[in-house]
Amino acid sequence: MIDSYRMLKEYIAADLERITEKKPSFGDGMKLYFHPQGTTFPYIFWFRVVQYLKAKHRWMAVIPYLRMRHFEFKYGIHANTNISVGKGLLIVHGGAVFMNCKSIGENFTIYQGVTLGSRKYGQKYKDEIPTIGDNVTIYTGAVVCGEITIGNSVRVGANSFVDKDVEEGRTIKGVMR
Repeated sequence: MIDSYRMLKEYIAADLERITEKKPSFGDGMKLYFHPQGTTFPYIFWFRVVQYLKAKHRWMAVIPYLRMRHFEFKYGIHANTNISVGKGLLIVHGGAVFMNCKSIGENFTIYQGVTLGSRKYGQKYKDEIPTIGDNVTIYTGAVVCGEITIGNSVRVGANSFVDKDVEEGRTIKGVMR
């Protein structure tokens, strides 16, 4: 979790760096916030702010949470704010993205139409969710579900279905059962 203001700035800068592919300036942040052009930076920004405020001053997270919800509906993204997400989060395009994991590592890239979560519905299955490693990319339409671990540097191809552990460095295409 983000537990200091300095960490919050580092996380947002790392997220911006993934989008701009260079050391971001304040102007880059403003441009991407007001004119995202295919990225979902406004959602990522408020997601980080909410995570920081929930850890420090829970009552202060109400207004930023509402702002995050606005962008959640605008971009079609839902991410559980209780999960730990490493630096360099990149959500490309948005649109039907659902992220509910135990944790997500650094430099995580996710495309539109992806579901990360439980295989079953209900309170007793709420903890049966994936853990995602560092440098993972999940492409359009993929589903990763169940209490599994996706290793570091894994790529999950478009429209793939994964419900078993994936070792480090693998590329998954199609159904992995």
